[in-house]
Amino acid sequence: MQPSNPDKFTAKAWDAIVQAQEVARRFRQQYLEVEHVMVALIEQQGLADTVLSKAGLDPELILQELETFAQRQSGPSLGR
Repeated sequence: MQPSNPDKFTAKAWDAIVQAQEVARRFRQQYLEVEHVMVALIEQQGLADTVLSKAGLDPELILQELETFAQRQSGPSLGR
């Protein structure tokens, strides 16, 4: 079930959900998956980046890995 009530989310969380839908379209995927939400959160360069950095992880590297994964899910003919 897709979230449809922005009043149940913070503004940043709702922005991430909306952006995740755009991420899914960018990779020509019909279903919203967790990797789309993660890409959207990292692209916000906000709390997700802070949490990942404090955990000793590189947000940019994770973003690259997520995008690589999403591209593989789309098939070889994806053009960005």
